[in-house]
Amino acid sequence: NKCGSPVLYMAACQSLMVSMRKLLTQVWLEVQLQYTSKISKYRNIKSRPGWSVLEGLQFKNFCEKSGFGLFDPEKTPPSSAGSKPASDLQDYLEEVLALRFAIDLLTLAMKDAEEFIDMQTKRLQRKALPRQRVPGDAVEAELMALKEKSVDSFAMMWTDDAELRGIASLASRLMDGLEGPSAVHFAATFT
Repeated sequence: NKCGSPVLYMAACQSLMVSMRKLLTQVWLEVQLQYTSKISKYRNIKSRPGWSVLEGLQFKNFCEKSGFGLFDPEKTPPSSAGSKPASDLQDYLEEVLALRFAIDLLTLAMKDAEEFIDMQTKRLQRKALPRQRVPGDAVEAELMALKEKSVDSFAMMWTDDAELRGIASLASRLMDGLEGPSAVHFAATFT
């Protein structure tokens, strides 16, 4: 079904993204515990915690809290043991970067699915409407497209004043960066 697939896709992306945000927070907090002397004076930036700490965080977050089906790392041996006996700070920071990248990727994937739904809805609505007049030049065509995009949409506003459009666009990007779904402080505070 063309209409149901994007919604299901968006729901799957959302659940993965929420899980990854929670894991990002937990991994970041674990970095502060494993590589500082908060808990023990013997822990420092050169500490080498076992892989079980990171695997345990992943299992607890994805399987126990979010409901994804994973094998328990304490009961199931890894398929490939790897070459490093213990993790280090670089491994934790790589995990943080990978989670941040995955969160951004899932955010963009959900926006793509939303745009697909919007375009599909517009196609269905246009089938019943009579043909509109053809614009005379490229500028008029672009203005008509932007005006059409702003109709019945809270995501896009339109005005004939170019300076006001630029300021509004800058403000919306700033607010999305501060409060949007991929804002950095959300990733660090959701638990």
